[in-house]
Amino acid sequence: MCALVVGVDELGRWPRDILLAVFFSGGCLTAFFVFWQTRSHKPLLPLDIFHSRRFTLAVISSICMFTAQGLALVALSFLLQHTYRFDVLQAALIFTPWPLAVVVVAPLAGKLTGRIKGTVLASTGVTVLAIGLAALAHAVLAGSYGTLVIIDV
Repeated sequence: MCALVVGVDELGRWPRDILLAVFFSGGCLTAFFVFWQTRSHKPLLPLDIFHSRRFTLAVISSICMFTAQGLALVALSFLLQHTYRFDVLQAALIFTPWPLAVVVVAPLAGKLTGRIKGTVLASTGVTVLAIGLAALAHAVLAGSYGTLVIIDV
């Protein structure tokens, strides 16, 4: 599985043949891992948990949400600095409300999990993330730094 991560990381830098070999070996090793885990008495990852369609979709959804948020955090800082010419401090201040919102909302979401379905909470979180990113994109296009900071709050 590590080979797959390395292959994705080196896209565009390594020659195509080497990348194909890395992806092929990563796929083969992942298939071997699954094969090994299905036959093990005490598996590292019990694959029978994925028989539940609901659980499998929840895992896929979580991976997609985590990936989207991670990509947004990394890519937007470069976009703000290199394309829109904000300096490092300005770009950092634009992102400051994001982790602060997570600090405030995470304990609240944890308390609400007993009362509200997890799917509703997760969907609400993704929707708020999408609305925030759309508002940030609109503010960047408007070109006002003050608007960016206010929208983030």
